Amino acid sequence: MNNFGTGEENVDFKSTIHILASLILLMSTLLGFAIWTVSQKYDTVAILLAGAMGSMIHVMRSFWWYVGNRELRWSWVPMYYVLPFVGAALAFLMGILLEAGLVSTNGSSAKPETSVKYLVAIAGLVGMFSEIASAKMRQIAIAILGEPSQGKDTVRVESSTSAVPTNTISNSDASRIVKECENHWEPNKSDCNHFVKAVAAALNVPELPADADANTLITFLSSSPVWKKLTEGDDRAAKQAADGGKFVIGGLLGGDLGEANGHVVVVVTGNFDPGHGRYPHAYWGQLGGVGEKNKTINYAFKNPARDRVRYFVRDLPTG
Repeated sequence: MNNFGTGEENVDFKSTIHILASLILLMSTLLGFAIWTVSQKYDTVAILLAGAMGSMIHVMRSFWWYVGNRELRWSWVPMYYVLPFVGAALAFLMGILLEAGLVSTNGSSAKPETSVKYLVAIAGLVGMFSEIASAKMRQIAIAILGEPSQGKDTVRVESSTSAVPTNTISNSDASRIVKECENHWEPNKSDCNHFVKAVAAALNVPELPADADANTLITFLSSSPVWKKLTEGDDRAAKQAADGGKFVIGGLLGGDLGEANGHVVVVVTGNFDPGHGRYPHAYWGQLGGVGEKNKTINYAFKNPARDRVRYFVRDLPTG
């Protein structure tokens, strides 16, 4: 089996089969114990196992997605074995909160049902959707203990019922950039350079050449005295600039991609891709297809070119 190295290596085929076999064995074992504990009326153990089982469903979904996209990396593998324990712990805590009447599942203030089957079902959901469960528990903690203090430059992305996440952003310029990306994505979703230029025009950025394609646009930005060119592939600096309300364009020439056409995106505030610990959020159009909204740039550029994205930064015009 391959070693971890830096953690950024892709998992080879043979190791992928070994990991899959071990995950299936773990899931089957948990399922067997869960069925047995329910039949024996070991209520607490059943809740713990249901949380672990829910997490295993999440694990298996994540596993096939990353394998199918050839993105499974060694640095991400330990999570698959840790997550069931996290799911079990969250499920146990959620069960206690339900029995204490601190959580409402139907929008009312009445104490919810706490039969064993009900708690086991909730435990499974908590394991499957641990991030949502953690957010719910955070709300309860804030209600009891109070809101923690925030730094002056805090940027937080909240979940939303809409298809596109709604950013709660402390910087007004960063919020404005996201708003203009939303406004101009639909009519320009099938052309990356038209989208970037439409957003720039809405933000009163005047100097982008009107007739430039992606290749020409990147060449222009590389030599423009108005735009600061970041170190190639410096995702962290690009994210910090976007979080700070600066206008950030990322792109690669066609030659970088092994294609005739280049590609450009507008980088926006947001978290890194959790599976890689890098790659900022962006909006982009896609020539001959449909681009993406508020998605990390590893979906915009192919591997390994995505690690060499060129970023260009400028302040928004005032007035």
